[in-house]
Amino acid sequence: MTLNEIFTILAILAGPILAVQVEKYLSKLRDQKENREDLFKSLMLTRAKNLTEEHVDSLNMIALEFPIKKYRKVNDAWKEYLDHLNDKSYGEARIDEWERVRQDKFVDLLYVMSEALNFKYEKLLIKRQIYIPQGHILANEEFEELKEKILELLDGKRSLNIKTKQ
Repeated sequence: MTLNEIFTILAILAGPILAVQVEKYLSKLRDQKENREDLFKSLMLTRAKNLTEEHVDSLNMIALEFPIKKYRKVNDAWKEYLDHLNDKSYGEARIDEWERVRQDKFVDLLYVMSEALNFKYEKLLIKRQIYIPQGHILANEEFEELKEKILELLDGKRSLNIKTKQ
């Protein structure tokens, strides 16, 4: 058997195995890209509802889905946003300022993610093009007011008036 025949036999045997391994690798890359896109879509969908579990879970997936070596800008923007979320120095008196900075840093994060995924979004679109029904806003405000009054009642800062009917 000649060297040429040996290489031919090896190629015939190794070819299908190599093809399967290449397909597995390409499938893994597609899945990773899809996961990153799904994560970005989730954050875009929940950007007006930043206290929902889905939004928080999506934020916590950023470091997993965007490896730091390949996505340095995304990780830097995520770190800045996370640092701000954990910044307690603003206090109650400056909560509006804290919220404005939070929104700006979040828009920066989404913008960098969109660039990394080759989506063409402008920062203004990310920040302003959101539909929030007025009913949702009203329901959230009423819930917060109710929660505040219940806490005042439990803390003894508010009394409960009870009227009896005869």
